[in-house]
Order: sequence, then C-alpha cells, then structure tokens
Amino acid sequence: MGHRSVSTHVMRQELKGMALNSWRPTRKPFVSVINCEKRLQFAKQHKDWTVEQWGNVMWFDESRFSLSQNDGCTRVRREPHKAMDPS
Repeated sequence: MGHRSVSTHVMRQELKGMALNSWRPTRKPFVSVINCEKRLQFAKQHKDWTVEQWGNVMWFDESRFSLSQNDGCTRVRREPHKAMDPS
C-alpha cells in the first residue's frame, strides 16, 4: 500500500466540514493568584485618588516590532465559541 498525498485545500475543506475553522489564537495574559491579589489590593488602595493624583503617574505602553522579518500569522483549529475553553 503506497502513500497518498492530500492537497492543503482538501485538508482545509475537511477540517472546515468538521467545524474546525482556522482562527487566530486568543491572546490572554496569564495572571497568577498572587498577581490577582496584588491588583485587587492596588485597586482598593487607589480607588479614591483624584484626577490630580493620577496626573502624577507616568504611563507607558510597550509594543513589539521587527525590522528584518515578518513573524507571520499563527493560526489554530478549534470549534466556534471555544476560544477560552481551558481544555
């Protein structure tokens, strides 16, 4: 019995027929129990701050970029509405 090749188009159609569509992976930052507790404590300590007090805080944002290559697009196969399913 020899090997048979299957085109990527046929494979995609079969997976789609089984409701396993191609999706971008869900980005969910990991928050440990300790970090969750620290965040809650911070929020409780600062809930009554004024706009002037928050004006003294330095805010920054981080972005990732690449000059030399394209990282590409990662795709995953999963059923609809299963994005945050822990299994």
